[in-house]
Amino acid sequence: MILYKSTRMCLESKSAEFEKVGIYSHREEYNNSAVSRYYYSMFIRVSYIYKGVAGNIGIKKDSHQSVIKQVKNQILIFIFEKYHPNSEIEKEMKEVFTRLELCCRYRNIADYKEGKLTINNVNYLKKTLLMFNNIYETILEICGIIKEEREDV
Repeated sequence: MILYKSTRMCLESKSAEFEKVGIYSHREEYNNSAVSRYYYSMFIRVSYIYKGVAGNIGIKKDSHQSVIKQVKNQILIFIFEKYHPNSEIEKEMKEVFTRLELCCRYRNIADYKEGKLTINNVNYLKKTLLMFNNIYETILEICGIIKEEREDV
């Protein structure tokens, strides 16, 4: 898969926009909208990372849960190769991606199910987003994403 820096930059801009809309929705207590926007702020970047590591992954499913799980597993392989097992970075990655898997379920409820989400669900998503934002650059480095990117022609 060919990665382009301009694509990543565009997705990062959309991610920031989604986060702003999530913050607004959160403040206005539009819980379902806040959950959805916070989630997509993370997932569009995860999906780009997935494209960068997909060559290393045998199974290629496109469900959100599957993409998250496969990216998590690939990152843990990269961490095992570069860092000591049970390092702080490994623990942090596991926690964020485990939380992201639950966030995916909340997003599914927010977007498609009859139930409504609570402020606690929104707060969980927001905390997960903050955690994800803190490790995003590290994920790009661990996966070698930026090294693999090409400039647009």
